[in-house]
Amino acid sequence: EATDPLGAFVGVGGLLDIGTVPDVSGGISLEGGLGIPLVEARLRATFVFPRRAARVTTSGADITSTSIDARVCIHPFDEARFIHGCAGFLLAVTVAEGIGFDRAETGIGTYGGGLAGLGLAWRPEPWFDLELEANLIVHFNPLQFAVRASPDVVFYEMAAVAGRFALAAHVRF
Repeated sequence: EATDPLGAFVGVGGLLDIGTVPDVSGGISLEGGLGIPLVEARLRATFVFPRRAARVTTSGADITSTSIDARVCIHPFDEARFIHGCAGFLLAVTVAEGIGFDRAETGIGTYGGGLAGLGLAWRPEPWFDLELEANLIVHFNPLQFAVRASPDVVFYEMAAVAGRFALAAHVRF
């Protein structure tokens, strides 16, 4: 009786993020993983490009987020391994760089979250695939950013739930 071979992969991708930073933003990700054809463990680093949050028309902040997540993905159908579902946890750092203030202001916050997603992969060669993925992220501690001189004036509050849609290329070995 043969066992499923252990395999590994590395990948790079682009994404759209809704809910982590103000407005819809793009981003990039790098990931690696290993597993058998039915189950994979993945580690992904993601950078979400800055978006501007304005308190008033002349001041605000450019907000960006960098995260790392660990997830387990299951390919539940033997005849349709191109379909998978993933679940995991995320840790992130968000930076807000103030603009339009009398002095430079930078705010940094960390947050955690749980994630779940579905994906489809097209594998034209055994060593290469393209993957389309949709993820839902529940922020355990959504961040708020305010001006230090007037902390009651919150100019950005992270959504409790975010969505990410990604397209990635993986090389498998």
